[in-house]
Amino acid sequence: MHALVLAAPGLSQEISQALVCTMFISLCLLGCTTDAGIRAKQPALGSKLSSRWQSTLHTDENLSLVSSLRDAQIQSESVLADENVLLVYLEGDGNAWQSRRSPSADPTPRDPVALRLAAGARGYGRLAYIARPCQFEALQSTGCAYPIWTERRYGPRNLSLISQAIDELKREHEKLLLIGFSGGGVIAALLAASRDDVVAFITVAANLDTDRWIEHHSVSPLQGSLNPANYAETLATIPQVHLAGTRDEVVPLLVLDSYLDRIGVAAAGKVVEAADFDHGCCWVDDWRELEARAMGLLEEQIKAQATE
Repeated sequence: MHALVLAAPGLSQEISQALVCTMFISLCLLGCTTDAGIRAKQPALGSKLSSRWQSTLHTDENLSLVSSLRDAQIQSESVLADENVLLVYLEGDGNAWQSRRSPSADPTPRDPVALRLAAGARGYGRLAYIARPCQFEALQSTGCAYPIWTERRYGPRNLSLISQAIDELKREHEKLLLIGFSGGGVIAALLAASRDDVVAFITVAANLDTDRWIEHHSVSPLQGSLNPANYAETLATIPQVHLAGTRDEVVPLLVLDSYLDRIGVAAAGKVVEAADFDHGCCWVDDWRELEARAMGLLEEQIKAQATE
């Protein structure tokens, strides 16, 4: 069993130490990505959202990601409907591979599910959406090489940039509620394990035990990535809800079961199984209902902790 040691707001010492090595390797691999088509101008994230959202490009060294922020629109009574909670939606892995053996030249998701969930969210406080590094217009940054969105997609370099973006978006006293779709759920769990300001997190169709997920699909290990299931001691104490589709073949239920077993948490009150949902369908269509259900389960966990 592993534990992340928190070092003030931001990332753990373990992640910080790994960051230097990962940055060096990523720079060395940059030369492998020379296709001029990769630098073609990408559609701006803001073009996919209404004028209520304001987008920002966050850059650290030679790598960037884009986020968008919407002011509070609280529409329901909730212990989470608080001006001191920033709700952050985290995008999935996107178009990481063009085939089983060939990385994509552009990781921007063809269907940005987390973006569409955020756009349709009820609003329990201020809302933010964070794309993954090199998605959308962030692909123009010089550090974008395919390892960033393939084997190192859950690595310290990416996690550091996402955490930095959150620091730039949040107000001084705000806590975080994270919602991640697919690989964005992995990022949500890793952030919850490494930051001291995450009050709760929700995942949607997330491969939370990446080792078990890789084993199930018989694919190459994610060298340079972190696995949330390794941080049981910390994650077991954080309120969390996981939404999973019963027909999801990309992230089958056995992956979620493995994660819960490894962190020692019972599924009761923490898992919502969506009958007949697969990896893509039908999270966006039913999000209002699913979001309300997940928030209700989080409230129960938060209230239970307060009485302990």
